[in-house]
Amino acid sequence: MSVSYAFAAAYRYMGITHSKVVRNHVTNRSIICALISVHLLGFAVTAFGYSGMTWDQQFLLSYFPIGNGHMDFDTLYIGSHFTESPNFLIALFFSMGVAVLTIFIVFYCSKKVNDRSRLHESLMRARTLTAQKLLVRALLIQAFMPTVLVIPLFIVSMLTLVVDTPPVLEYFSFSLIGWLPVLDPIITIYFVLPFRRLLLSWMPRFSFSNANVNRIFYDVCK
Repeated sequence: MSVSYAFAAAYRYMGITHSKVVRNHVTNRSIICALISVHLLGFAVTAFGYSGMTWDQQFLLSYFPIGNGHMDFDTLYIGSHFTESPNFLIALFFSMGVAVLTIFIVFYCSKKVNDRSRLHESLMRARTLTAQKLLVRALLIQAFMPTVLVIPLFIVSMLTLVVDTPPVLEYFSFSLIGWLPVLDPIITIYFVLPFRRLLLSWMPRFSFSNANVNRIFYDVCK
């Protein structure tokens, strides 16, 4: 998912600085190919990391004892298997590298977009300029989310190589990355005005008016 933020930031940057190139080369076919490539990359990393946790039949049997009918949480200890099958650590290192590279690309493109917006500020309407800043800010936050959620898992994974870590800590760090699909649309809804309008329209007790929406819209930019 972090790769998609890099694509989004690069597309916004190219759309502002090289609009003709975007119109000529960014087609529906290229977008579909990019989406398929990103999903295949994510699937490959997930499969590689999962193979590091389920490397042999004995390991599977220890997790799901035959005839038990449920997972044996007393013997479920992720860290004890990291040293035996390093694939999970390799996948984790790769994910961290992609996340850091994504942040660099998003920061670079966001800076260029903001510089371009300030250069043409006198030619843009106030609402257009504000919406542009909000979208860039949302991309920055979304680009940081994968790294922030992976860092605890990365730290715990390193600790398991040298010390015994509590299983609860391992479960918690491993589950954090699952919050990314939940937090991502929340960030989009908060920073993009049309989505926020739709959300507020579902709240009957909220006095939905243009004045209220505009106030929320400009409060976010402060």
